[in-house]
Amino acid sequence: MHELIVPTEVGILEIMQNGSLSPNNYKKLEIKNTNQRAISEYLDSDFPFQKGIEPGSGAYVGKSSQVFIRNSCIDSIRFSHEKEKCIFLNPKYYDGSMVDNEDVLFCTDANIGDCCLYISDDNEKTMFSSGMIKLNFKDQHKKFFVMGLMRDPELHNPSTQKFQQIRLLQGYQGAYG
Repeated sequence: MHELIVPTEVGILEIMQNGSLSPNNYKKLEIKNTNQRAISEYLDSDFPFQKGIEPGSGAYVGKSSQVFIRNSCIDSIRFSHEKEKCIFLNPKYYDGSMVDNEDVLFCTDANIGDCCLYISDDNEKTMFSSGMIKLNFKDQHKKFFVMGLMRDPELHNPSTQKFQQIRLLQGYQGAYG
């Protein structure tokens, strides 16, 4: 069934694109999709994600087996992180924010909405930045499907509904993080 959808709020970007303040310019005729699911439905309800850490520059070293993934290591082009941009940490520095092979990392700061599948090297212990979260999925097989959807280019456009769903995930993080 279709209906006239009147938004409850309008963003400044949408006003600038429309060039008008008339409420009629923001009404849309759409077909509501009742099959939509929030990303949180695929996450573990007790522990949906793990927030990263910020070790500080005092923990940085030239080379070690302890790797630190920053937000700049993840972009919207690559499926995995850029290993060349990783920083090495003092091997004695340890925190519980570790990444395992095939974990999904999601950026909540700087490059909001970018995500990657972590592919590990055998001898590395890897931690991740406080500007990202590691998503804990209920079903490990569905994480690849969800990640594919999260990499949709519309997630990075602030005027889309998908971008607003990321904002909801950030609110979800605030409630638990």
